[in-house]
Amino acid sequence: MIKNGIRDLTRQAWYLDATEIAIGLGAPLLTNMVMLGALAGSGRMPFGDEVFERQIRAAFTKEKLALNLKAFVWGCPQFEIRAATPT
Repeated sequence: MIKNGIRDLTRQAWYLDATEIAIGLGAPLLTNMVMLGALAGSGRMPFGDEVFERQIRAAFTKEKLALNLKAFVWGCPQFEIRAATPT
């Protein structure tokens, strides 16, 4: 039902179960970081992954940095995978 509504609004859409990936990494709170990685991996931003990574490093404490970077890296190829798979 939600996908049908989205199809009515746009010509292209990609669906990603970022929460499932985040849970697999050990924390549902990583969902947004997975999504950020997917956005970075889309190549649709006017800057590269290195800008995202630099900001992530600046935003998180040492204790939380490694897990957030891992979630970001997991998200990066997701756009490419979803774009290659018709919905």
